[in-house]
Amino acid sequence: MKAKNRKMVISESVAVRVCWFLAIGLATAFGQVPNERSAGRVECKQIKASVTSVVMTTDCRSPIGLCAAGFFTGDELIRGATFASVLSAAPSIGLPGIEAETTVSLAGERTITTSDGTLTFRFVTVFDTARGEFAEINRVTGGSGKFEGATGTLWLTGTGTTSFVGEVTGQICTTKR
Repeated sequence: MKAKNRKMVISESVAVRVCWFLAIGLATAFGQVPNERSAGRVECKQIKASVTSVVMTTDCRSPIGLCAAGFFTGDELIRGATFASVLSAAPSIGLPGIEAETTVSLAGERTITTSDGTLTFRFVTVFDTARGEFAEINRVTGGSGKFEGATGTLWLTGTGTTSFVGEVTGQICTTKR
């Protein structure tokens, strides 16, 4: 009888330890480890807006001399001025022999300056210069003011050749302090 009780005590002890390890593991896996956002609540907002911009070379620090300036309108969170600097470009979107040379891929940095702060992005664009169509993904890389610690992605699609109009969708997450 004693041997049976002893096995039961060992089993309960092991079970308690396993439960503790599982609890710690799950808490870590679900982001319960303290981080920069622990001081506030994260709020994510679905974005639906418009963008207009024009190619410019004045005050352009792009290594290939290609920038664009314009405005985001519509969604209050990102309403403001934008500036994009192209860091690199590739004809045929890097796929010669498969894609026409008139379809280029561009990579660069974008800022959106609002009354509440600045959002910074890294972007990649596919631009069909023959048809005047583009699609772009912008990933948040930083921010200031209300956008400090922000995360998210914006998608831009539109038309143009030297001036552009487009639609913006995506999500921006900010920390409520």
